[in-house]
Amino acid sequence: MFEDWVCDPKYFEDTPPEGWSFATAPRLDPLDAAFINQALDSTEACDCVTVIEQAERNQAFWSSIQARAAARIDALTGCTLDDHPADKERGTAHLIAIARRRSQSGSIAYLHCMRNLIPDMPYL
Repeated sequence: MFEDWVCDPKYFEDTPPEGWSFATAPRLDPLDAAFINQALDSTEACDCVTVIEQAERNQAFWSSIQARAAARIDALTGCTLDDHPADKERGTAHLIAIARRRSQSGSIAYLHCMRNLIPDMPYL
C-alpha cells in the first residue's frame, strides 16, 4: 500500500528553525533552556535521552497537580440530596475536561480515576 510513497527529506527537522531557541520558550528556566539547546546540538544520543527523561518527569509532576486539582473540584462541587448525582457529576467532569482542553467524552472516566487515585496514592 505504501510501497511507492516517498517522504520529502525536508519534512523532518534536523535542527530547530533559524533564530529560534528554547531560551525564548515561556516559563522555562534559563539553565534548563541552555541544557536543552546543548543537548540538541550534541552528537551524542544520550544527551537527548536525558532531555526526554527530564521532560517526562516534568510531565508527571504537572499531571499529579492536575489530578489533585480535579479531585478538589470534585470535592467542592459535591452532590447534595436535592441534586441529581449523575447531572452534577457530568457537569463537574465536563468542567475539568474543558480546563484540560480534552474531549468531554472521557471526562467522567477521568473523574472516576481521580477519585480512586488521590486517596490510594497520598504521596503522589
